Amino acid sequence: MTMTGKPKPEAVHLQCREIWGGIAATDTGISVPGIDAWLFSRPYRDSPGGGDIHYVGLCGRGMMSRFVIADVSGHGSLVADLAEKLRALMTQYMNTPDQTELVKGLNAQFASLGEVGKFATAIVMTYLAGNSHLVTVNAGHPHPLWYRRSEDQWHLLEHKLSESESGLMDLPLGIVPETGYRQFAVHLEEGDLLLLYTDSLIEAVDATGRQIGEGGLMEIARRIGPDEPGRFTRCLIDAVARASRTRQFDDDVTILALYHTGQGGAGE
Repeated sequence: MTMTGKPKPEAVHLQCREIWGGIAATDTGISVPGIDAWLFSRPYRDSPGGGDIHYVGLCGRGMMSRFVIADVSGHGSLVADLAEKLRALMTQYMNTPDQTELVKGLNAQFASLGEVGKFATAIVMTYLAGNSHLVTVNAGHPHPLWYRRSEDQWHLLEHKLSESESGLMDLPLGIVPETGYRQFAVHLEEGDLLLLYTDSLIEAVDATGRQIGEGGLMEIARRIGPDEPGRFTRCLIDAVARASRTRQFDDDVTILALYHTGQGGAGE
């Protein structure tokens, strides 16, 4: 399970209008303006493709980056087909700052499947390099962790519904076709670190028989401390494996760590 000490692949430097990712295993650095990222994804039992979909894209002007993680209930050809449809939607909305239409499109794709019990959680983030804003839409996905350098503290990145935001909101994809999705923005400072992940990490069971949960994962991140995204990702996986005393997670594992440089991004 230990990742520390493995050779580190060269970082991928995205070009304008490029979309990178898919469903295959990866352990790769990614650089976009203002963000140095690290993506680790391993399908369950090292299968060729899992149920986690991951993409990073850069808009035509090179100042808006988009990060997508989706966790599909299933594997195989269904997920591969959805991954291609997600890539097409990302291309369609590449230069559109409002990402709610992208998520609505994904929800419509699931609704068209007509298969009972098929759904996905997803999180979509758009980073605007011009003003260091990160805009998030969360469709029933685990809350990202956010290390704020100015406070030297970890937080859950979440936005609670206000009284004026009524109706069906932010449900996982494929549950209700009429679900509404809303986005919220936060301002990042240099040295902030964000962690996106799929639920295998928080559903891992510790020595007491309890799931680690979002709070437990945040405590593990706090003990590790902020670090370069590649090393942080490896340390986090190792720490969760030790806490759950396992060599093999019971599901696909995907982690995307975003380090805010506030500059051009240099990778690792």
